[in-house]
Amino acid sequence: MINQAVFMERPAGITAIAAILFLCAADLCLIGIFMPFYPDAVSSWGGFLVQSFDRAGAFGVLRAGAAFVLIGWGLFRLQNWARWVAMLGAAWGIVILVPGVSAASIHFTLFLFWGGLQIAIRSAIVWYLLQAPVAEAFSSHAGAV
Repeated sequence: MINQAVFMERPAGITAIAAILFLCAADLCLIGIFMPFYPDAVSSWGGFLVQSFDRAGAFGVLRAGAAFVLIGWGLFRLQNWARWVAMLGAAWGIVILVPGVSAASIHFTLFLFWGGLQIAIRSAIVWYLLQAPVAEAFSSHAGAV
């Protein structure tokens, strides 16, 4: 007998957030692979995404990429723990970005735009994942498993 929960319709926003996490994971994994061989190129290539992982080294960046894959897969499978981890991670990312965006607003650097865009996207993710219909999709899936 086929488990109907596997074929359950997931909200399109969840699929989009999971796709963003998978893209970030791919970026982090590529950076982690190339970091030992081209450390200067990696810092300029992944500067925005890797800025909080720069002291972790290549293995730390690869672990972060693996964590993004795990969270994305959990969202894709409508696991409620992944929803909470995604919300907390996005909120933590906002906290980390605010000082840099504030500093960039003085000199109007590219980071002002890029950091502001990241804050807006992360805020939208947190807001979306907190919506009642989205939370219900996760809770109804938990009862079906």
